[in-house]
Amino acid sequence: MSRVLIVGGGPAGLSVAITLAQKNVACVVVEKSCWPRDKVCGEGLMPTGVHFLQKYNIDKNLPEDGYYPFAGIRYLDGNIIAQAHFKSGDGFGIRRLHLSNALLQTARGFSCVEIREKTQLQSFSRDEIGIDAVLSCAGNSLNERFSVIIGADGLRSKVKKIAGLEGRAPGKQKRWGGRQHFAVTPWSPYVEIRWRKGIEAYVTPSGENRVEIAFLWEREKLKPRKKDWFGSLLELFPDLYEKVRDCKELSKAQGIGPLAVGCSSAVDDRIILIGDAQVYLDGITGEGISMAFEQAEIVSEELPQLLIDDRLQKKDLQVLAKKFKKPVRRYVLLTRLALLLTRYPVLRRGAMRSLSRSSTCFQHFLESNMGAKPLWYFPLFSSWQLLWGLLVPKRITDVSSSFINEKRDLIGPNYKEDKCRHTLTDSKAI
Repeated sequence: MSRVLIVGGGPAGLSVAITLAQKNVACVVVEKSCWPRDKVCGEGLMPTGVHFLQKYNIDKNLPEDGYYPFAGIRYLDGNIIAQAHFKSGDGFGIRRLHLSNALLQTARGFSCVEIREKTQLQSFSRDEIGIDAVLSCAGNSLNERFSVIIGADGLRSKVKKIAGLEGRAPGKQKRWGGRQHFAVTPWSPYVEIRWRKGIEAYVTPSGENRVEIAFLWEREKLKPRKKDWFGSLLELFPDLYEKVRDCKELSKAQGIGPLAVGCSSAVDDRIILIGDAQVYLDGITGEGISMAFEQAEIVSEELPQLLIDDRLQKKDLQVLAKKFKKPVRRYVLLTRLALLLTRYPVLRRGAMRSLSRSSTCFQHFLESNMGAKPLWYFPLFSSWQLLWGLLVPKRITDVSSSFINEKRDLIGPNYKEDKCRHTLTDSKAI
């Protein structure tokens, strides 16, 4: 029987195991640490990613307080506000530990999927009929035979390194990320993004009484304090600092970087790279996990027949590489555009002013980012709103009353303003 070795037990690895299991492909998933797996990320899953969870019944394994729906994205730049709802449905803010566990439980439900934790790939060698992989677990080394290896082992992919597929990153900016969770009721039905010079703050609701605050920044422009580095970044956003200052910390502050990585090829003889192991530019668009889910489905569409035919050389796997290009191009293009706004504040300010009066155009960009709509299908009938916003942008004071209404709609009739429970957005602090 053909077996597939999946290296990496994060969302990319487990999702491809689940999609291949639907086609009765035997898979072995190895993870060097333990499940559930945590990771530094924004934890906001876009509607296309939510649809994937629902399609494969993964959402049924999420605990009741393991996720929190959000309606769209809100940008706050100085006193200018731009926001839009998703057209494709709600996104989910999901605590990474809960997402990891839900994917794990779903994968374990298939008899053709074998899960191994605390197991590392040491090396592998290839010939015309298969791959010999050396796996280590509890100090013991095992030599096992597989038909193909899928590298889903993240930014520092060992599969990519051994296969000699390391390549140039798609961007030059040296960006870092960090995050921490706080016990506070979400104050908005959006993922909120705040901007400062050289840094952005992302607020993602991920539970009835939990929000995650994440930062992305350039080390060249900003160096956090060595002591309480997360607190030093939080202090740059006074409104956020006030919201969580007295709230319980639900996780330790964790960081990761530099973020951008690439590969010379997504496939090689009996090797496939997906997710962050293949390409990662930045988390600014929030599309990393959704892209991995999309690639997992591409693999499940093509690989089963290739396994049956034993056509697993690089030239045969190019069909996968070609299909990967569409989501990768979309991700890289839109991420580069977003990073351009971070590098040039004047340009960003103009974009935020324009979008502040055109939720339709903003919604179009969000849908394009997810691949739900081509970027060039621009809503021309709403373009006049961009000029209106550039000249007369919507400011936080213009919508302060709607903040209160959103808050009451979100929480219900028992709404009360209470520190670390229900906090209104302070227009003066932003």
